[in-house]
Amino acid sequence: MTSKDKELILKFSNDIPFGTKLDFLLCRDKRNRDFIKFYKELKKITDRFDIRFIQNKKNNLPCIQIGSNIWFYAIPLDQEIKPFMDAITLSLSDKQYPSYGDRLKKITMEAHLKIFIAQQCHFCPSVLAQIIPLVIACNKFIRLEIFDAMLFNEIADIYKVKSVPILFLDETFKWVGKINIDDIIQLIIDRDSDDPTELYLESLIQSNNAYKIADIVIEKNKIFSSFINLLIHDKWPIRLGAMVAFEYLAEKSPMISQKFLNPLWELFPKLDKQIKGDIISIFGMIEGTCSIDKLNIILNTEDDSELRESAEETINLLIEKGSKNG
Repeated sequence: MTSKDKELILKFSNDIPFGTKLDFLLCRDKRNRDFIKFYKELKKITDRFDIRFIQNKKNNLPCIQIGSNIWFYAIPLDQEIKPFMDAITLSLSDKQYPSYGDRLKKITMEAHLKIFIAQQCHFCPSVLAQIIPLVIACNKFIRLEIFDAMLFNEIADIYKVKSVPILFLDETFKWVGKINIDDIIQLIIDRDSDDPTELYLESLIQSNNAYKIADIVIEKNKIFSSFINLLIHDKWPIRLGAMVAFEYLAEKSPMISQKFLNPLWELFPKLDKQIKGDIISIFGMIEGTCSIDKLNIILNTEDDSELRESAEETINLLIEKGSKNG
């Protein structure tokens, strides 16, 4: 611990009342000594804390617990000192966060956030400065684990961490670098929604979890306009991810996939050539004569020869698939 580190800790601890509880969760791990060393240094700097040592039965990793829902798997030095002390200060405060409005009331199921940081990372504190107030304001439902990617490199390797900061939500969504806290709040809310937003579904695609869109459609057994909008999205990578999700849906539940045929058909005339070509491919994933009927109309009425050729090829593939299954 440097003299600058000590000065920062002393400065921030002056705003903390005497007897503030701080739990060191220890276990049979060689990094225990790092946390004990930090404890001894902390006791020399300030007498504001009432520190307890507790056996960590949660995951057998040493950490510092702040409040009821923040676990600091890091030795808070250098760039990590301010977020650490801010978390302690905020956990003791009854401060309200009007910028969140009533949105936090819509969070009704647990959300697990995991962020990887580093002592020398100059961007990490600004991300934590957005995350920590949210976690404390919604401590009934949101849990936060903060990992030093260097100290707990084996955990970082599991999550394929290549740079910091990197934030995970429920092992599903991932943000590297800067974050938008409003988007994160909306995603947390949308997980339990009967009508997921485009933001939520697009985030699944960007997190390489496109197949989960199909699972949601099957679970809710309904068509989402947000999913249809992604199937005709202007950006090819988003559209491709949506098509991957639809292919998975068609394989797992052919009957539900058939429900998308008419809504996509109504939109077809308004689409540009490239998107029309992708919709033809989607029609090829939907088994049944209705899909073939739509493709025949395209074959007989579409001006573009490439789209007509694509429709013909898709019809033949559907007929061939039907003969094999029949």
